[in-house]
Parts: sequence; structure tokens; C-alpha cells
Amino acid sequence: MNRILLFLLASFAAALLDASAVAGGAEGFWKDKESRFLSARFSGDMRDTIYAEAVNAFRSHDDDKGWWQGEYWGKHMLGAVAAWSISADDGLKTWIEKNAHAFVREFQRPDGYIGTCSDPLDSDGSEKFNWNIWGRKYTVWALLEIHSMSGDRFFLDAASRLMDQTIAQLKRPEGPSIDRTGYFAGLPSMSILKTLMILYRATGRKKYLDFASEIVAKWDCD
Repeated sequence: MNRILLFLLASFAAALLDASAVAGGAEGFWKDKESRFLSARFSGDMRDTIYAEAVNAFRSHDDDKGWWQGEYWGKHMLGAVAAWSISADDGLKTWIEKNAHAFVREFQRPDGYIGTCSDPLDSDGSEKFNWNIWGRKYTVWALLEIHSMSGDRFFLDAASRLMDQTIAQLKRPEGPSIDRTGYFAGLPSMSILKTLMILYRATGRKKYLDFASEIVAKWDCD
């Protein structure tokens, strides 16, 4: 009986060692995959090629034709900041800051607007906004993450100016209300709520919390 018990205990211990080895191997596999992905996506030609395409959407204003490119710059930069947070690559950090500075200087208008539609109201002037506010959400969000990474107030100010312009546009007496913009009863537009709350935490400005509360109040509107 003791032999059987010892055999079972030995078998159990061996199984644990095997499981540990497999887990260690899996961790190494995923670490290697992560490293290769980040290197391919956020270094060299690939990083610059994808970035150039995202930036060109703000120059060409092809979204006036009904395209859907307003989110690309923000998403690319959000990914780059996340990659930096994993890799701590100083070269990537410098690249992000340099290109973000140039982006804001080239595309932020005096009223604060940054967008891929030439008309801040909408590409067709109908004030439906289509995916315009959805795209601005990612631009503001990326600027806030870059500010958090760098500590450079320039990016926080740029994000605030874009959000201020968006809020002022939506609160005009002639409207439209945010739940009347875009598609699905304003659902894509109202997803700017997350970015509003990040901006509120970064600045403490009550106007952002107030507008966030207005968005939440409109969730149940027809």
C-alpha cells in the first residue's frame, strides 16, 4: 500500500514539473511572439508606412467622399504608446513625440478642430457627423496617452482644445444633440465618453464631467 502511495505521489510530482515546464515554454513562446510583433509593427519602414497613410487622411480629406479614416492616426499612436510601455524603447518614444508634435502643428485649426473631414460639421453638410466624432475620440485619446507618456503639456492642451471645439459644436442652439449624430442613435459618437473621463481626470475641469453626464443621460433617449 505504501508503495502504491509513493508511486502516486511521485507521479503527481512529475506531472507538476511537466506542467511547470510547459507553462514556462508557453510563456517564452508568447514573449517571443510579442517581441517579434512589436518589432515588425512599430519599428523601421512598417511603422513609418502605416503612419504616413494615417496622416495623409488629414491632408486629403478623402472622408468627405464617405470614407472612414478618422480613427487611424489615433489608433496607430495608441498602439505605439502601448508598445513603448512594454519595450521601454527610447527610440520609439522619441518617434512618437516628434511625429505627434508635427501632427498637431500641421492639422489643429485655430478653433481646435482636428479631423479628416474638411468641414467640421460633416462631409455633406447635413450635420449628421457620420463617423466624425468617433474619429476625433481616437485623436483626443492618443494625445492624452502621449501626454501621459511624455509629461509634455503640449499634448494635453491640444487634446483639450479639440474636445472644447467638439463640445461647443454640439451645444450650439441649432444642434444637433450628440444622440442625433452619426449612426445607431449616436452610439459611435457617444463612445467619446471614455475619452472625456480621461480628460477630466487629467485636467479636473468640470465642463468635461458635465458633458459626460449629458451623454449618459441621453443613452435611453429614443
